[in-house]
Amino acid sequence: MPEVIKANGVKNEESLADSKKIDLYINNNDNENAGGISIMNIFGYMKQRFHIFIFVILITFIIGLLVPLLLYQANGNKEQAIAVLGLDYDGAEVDLAPDGSKLDISYIKSSYIIQNALSNVNLSKDVSVALVQSNLVITGVLTDDTKQKLDILDKLSADKSTEYAKLIQDFSLQYRAQYIISLSNEFIDGHKKITLSSNDLSHLLASIVDSYAKYFDETYQDHKMPTNNMTAIDAANLDYLDVLDEVSSFLTSLESYCSARASYIPGFMASDGMTFEDLVTIIHTVKSSDIDYIYSYIYLNNVSKDPYTQLTNYKYQKRQATLELSEVNESIATTKNSIDNYQADSVVISSTDSTQTTTVDVTSDYYNELVLNLTVLNERKSALEERITVLDNRITMLEGAPATAEQVAKAENYVASAIENANSLYDIVFNHSNELLNSNAYQNSYMHSITTIESSSIRDSLKSFAIGAGGGLFIGLAVWAVDAFVLELKNSRKEEKEA
Repeated sequence: MPEVIKANGVKNEESLADSKKIDLYINNNDNENAGGISIMNIFGYMKQRFHIFIFVILITFIIGLLVPLLLYQANGNKEQAIAVLGLDYDGAEVDLAPDGSKLDISYIKSSYIIQNALSNVNLSKDVSVALVQSNLVITGVLTDDTKQKLDILDKLSADKSTEYAKLIQDFSLQYRAQYIISLSNEFIDGHKKITLSSNDLSHLLASIVDSYAKYFDETYQDHKMPTNNMTAIDAANLDYLDVLDEVSSFLTSLESYCSARASYIPGFMASDGMTFEDLVTIIHTVKSSDIDYIYSYIYLNNVSKDPYTQLTNYKYQKRQATLELSEVNESIATTKNSIDNYQADSVVISSTDSTQTTTVDVTSDYYNELVLNLTVLNERKSALEERITVLDNRITMLEGAPATAEQVAKAENYVASAIENANSLYDIVFNHSNELLNSNAYQNSYMHSITTIESSSIRDSLKSFAIGAGGGLFIGLAVWAVDAFVLELKNSRKEEKEA
């Protein structure tokens, strides 16, 4: 059995046994000259030199903290502002704009958008458009289904199986209608480094997103109010029915505008407590009740400023409408004949794994144009027929007994009131529209964004400091343990020689 090497400070084998210490034996290649090293002796040496190595550990610990700090100072602040931009309309998920055209999201980085953003925010330090563009990154967000397919492809890629080949051939990346826009806080202007405060960085990115949102709505949304024809209407020289036609047409355009706004921002309520849905109801009521009543009063009482002139005018309008209707009917007949005699192009389709073929009739652009023209002609025909009916009614009215002076005065008051009401409704709609354009609901109607600050100086640096401190502490402890082991090894060899 190998000889037990006594640790320094142990008087005899008996005291060593009484202490019930566990010894580690290390056998050398010479079985006759076996030697051993005691773990407890190593701990004893470590205890003896504690007063020395406590300073070594402290020094390595401090160095472990200083190294990440120096690296952080050398690399600078890795802070960045992040905005998550979402688009909410049909077609956004396939990179289409609201009008159906291709959406170029990279326009966020354009000089126009960046310059507008810089002019709308007060920064403590000046940065150029080019610097902002170089630090701005736009990343699409993959759909969950695409992420799952990528995981499957990654697992199948090792064996390059047939299934993998098929999947990779049919695979295409699909993105959400969502984008991550990041602005890093490292603006390098030649040899000069510019760093913004966290607040400035966040405000700058928010201003960029707001600038793009404004451009987006101005480009793809029709926010133009209908022209207020009531301010230019020549009521003094137009006959009452002609004035009513102008008022009715104006109210129809105003109603359509409000209906579109109601669909665009459902439930938006202005400061007066009314929504665009309410305005649609009010305008429709004015048209179907007030305006229709005035029409009826004028027809019933044959009211006109100049019956003879108006009768001549309406008869002329009827002749023109009748002639145009005749031309439209001829065009409809010609178009129908072209469609009926159209010969579709035949395309033969054959399958690669079969001898069978299929013949398919394919219409050309010319045929599609014929169908579209026929639709337009039929719409024009209906409008002309309706107009002729109105003119017939007015001609019949004017051929009757003329209205009294009292009836004319009453009709004139009605028409003047209709113009005034139309003007008032326009002002209400105009105010609602302005409130909508300045509201958060409008700004977030087609897109929404959340801007946050992500700072590596807080998250990554704390992690680096923890790793550095732990590493320094480990090195200090390792040096302490190695020192004690070397002492025990030397002492063990010395006792072996003496023995």
